[in-house]
Amino acid sequence: MSHIANVEPGLRIPIPPEWADALGDKATVSLERTREGILIRPHAAPEGRLTWDDFLADKLTVGSGQQVDTVEVRDSDYLL
Repeated sequence: MSHIANVEPGLRIPIPPEWADALGDKATVSLERTREGILIRPHAAPEGRLTWDDFLADKLTVGSGQQVDTVEVRDSDYLL
């Protein structure tokens, strides 16, 4: 099955909804250039490697009410 699409601003290429559904909810894809064109495949993060969702899962969120320990900051602690 083939699909014709225009390249949109930001170099975005829309794909049919059923193709996106086949990739899953949090789809990350791998693009492979072949002689015939560009191949799109589902891509999973290598085992042991964190995704952004994993990394941010236990971070503070705005308005969450989570408590943070008090930290003393000196002049030499600022990173500019």
